[in-house]
Amino acid sequence: MDIGLVGSVATQVCRPGPNVTTQQGLGNEFGVNPNTLYLINSSARTIRASTIPLPLGAFVSDVCVDVLSSQGWCDCNGQGVDVDATVCQDRIGGCDASTNSSCLPGTDPNDECGVSSTTFVPDATFPASNSHSSQPTITPGGSSVAGDCVDFVTMQFKLLQSGQLGPDGIPCTDDDTVGPLASFTGPLTTGTVTVQLKDLIQSAGQCTNDVNTPPCLTNADCTNPPCAFGVTIQDASATVTGAKPANACAKYTGGNLNGLKFVTGLALADLVIGPPLNTSLDATLTVELVCQ
Repeated sequence: MDIGLVGSVATQVCRPGPNVTTQQGLGNEFGVNPNTLYLINSSARTIRASTIPLPLGAFVSDVCVDVLSSQGWCDCNGQGVDVDATVCQDRIGGCDASTNSSCLPGTDPNDECGVSSTTFVPDATFPASNSHSSQPTITPGGSSVAGDCVDFVTMQFKLLQSGQLGPDGIPCTDDDTVGPLASFTGPLTTGTVTVQLKDLIQSAGQCTNDVNTPPCLTNADCTNPPCAFGVTIQDASATVTGAKPANACAKYTGGNLNGLKFVTGLALADLVIGPPLNTSLDATLTVELVCQ
């Protein structure tokens, strides 16, 4: 799912001073190297979705993005620092549907993204039969070349349904009647981000003996079993790649960020959509930010 965003974030590009200290890249150290630019960004509450594609558009009317904090770096001489990232979340904890489609709810000590089952949280939609990790895991990779940048951003998303815009009728303002989701920190990068959502529930079963035949994963979800018609599960993935201009660092130091495109992604497993819909959503989300 690709969501177009409109808005702005101000970025300062800084060179290190005469006393260069060891800095952290995406999981690696730069060492004492003056050929690095540093990105210091302001917070922003001006970013929102211009269009909302399906399936998210069937649930919400507006998507708001708050940038709480961010800082990063640009490699100016090809230091080979991790610049790519894989973002992974497993919808059904302890279940490897790729090898055993009937493993619900699963008994493995780790999920398919490597998260320990001891940290799982109850499923919002199917609490009787499933639990999973509360947030995606991020695995760095790749190798930076001159002009590559990574910006670590802490952000929040707010999903608004029709009628939740508050008295001013304008989305993404302080009087919206719902708050943002929990914040998360991820890399905005000129490299490649791959988002993986393991065991996405394509279609659930039905409790055929219960009132209104609610959805189910196993008999545990039904007051009067069985959970009929089977459950269809598949792995979903999305990939997005950033960009950098020619003679990038010369342009960056001159304050010209045209042609610089940052990307990131997020796996949305069991994302709760509150009243009046009271449902949840599974999806992969990619974000592109183009500098001007």
